[in-house]
Amino acid sequence: VSYLKDLYEMYDDWMLAIAAYNCGQGNVNKAIRRSGGKKNYWDIYYRLPRETRGYVPNFIAALYVFNYSEQYNLYPIKPDFPPLCDTVMIHKPLHFEQIAAVVKMPVDQLYELNPQYRKKIIPATDFRPLAIKMPYNYINEFVEQQDSVLAYNRLKYFDTKDRVVDPRARYSRYAHSNAPKNRTKILYTIKKGDVVGSIAQKFNVKASDMRYWNKIKRNRIRAGKKLVIYVPNKKAKKFKSYKNVEVKGRVAKLASNGYVYHKVKRGENLWTIARKYRGVSNKDIMRWNNIRNAKMVKPGKRLKIKM
Repeated sequence: VSYLKDLYEMYDDWMLAIAAYNCGQGNVNKAIRRSGGKKNYWDIYYRLPRETRGYVPNFIAALYVFNYSEQYNLYPIKPDFPPLCDTVMIHKPLHFEQIAAVVKMPVDQLYELNPQYRKKIIPATDFRPLAIKMPYNYINEFVEQQDSVLAYNRLKYFDTKDRVVDPRARYSRYAHSNAPKNRTKILYTIKKGDVVGSIAQKFNVKASDMRYWNKIKRNRIRAGKKLVIYVPNKKAKKFKSYKNVEVKGRVAKLASNGYVYHKVKRGENLWTIARKYRGVSNKDIMRWNNIRNAKMVKPGKRLKIKM
């Protein structure tokens, strides 16, 4: 500011002072001499460096916007600076909800700071510790209560007794919401130019859920392929009128006892059935139906599945 004031005292003209602030006094004095001693910015305009010819009008435009913004329905927005953060190393598998419950930190904020953990699970081990970013005001609380965080609902998120065929399935169990209830299954044919986010917004579902339903990795989709989407029953008629959409019938409604019933079809086994219901393992189905031998499950048998 002091330098700009000194330039104004030298030229007695704010526009020349701003020009000199950008390109230096030597370039402005040279432009004045080559213009025959003229001291009006617009008279020496074409003798100034190209950058300065754009700098001064941009400066004037910025001041105009600041002073008359309301006339053009432009209003300032308070900047939302990210919180000061630090990282801590995790040595055991941990779910964001465990941290949020004990440390009293919003899960959404934790996910926003750590988008690399797309399923909200930190798959850390003693041999491969992983870092997690947290705001400073939560770091001390987390360090002091780290044992409590790890122990919180441990069996709910990481039940080591539940040995499913694919161990990674345990990590995706609580990555999304439970299986869709009272929803209609539709098939959407991808058009050229479609992206995961725009399709999810169109049908008012989460992009993460849509990726889960269709096993989409890295948002890669291609035109012509069909996507499975579960929409609320009330909106099924609306979406039925859309192009490239097929309605495939309704998902079984949740019974009053909290279970849905699945009729075993030819060729199915407990593992293939479990894969149709998010968060459910073959061991769960055996426990809920008092099944001791999975080979005894025959076509036509009705199995109850807890939602």
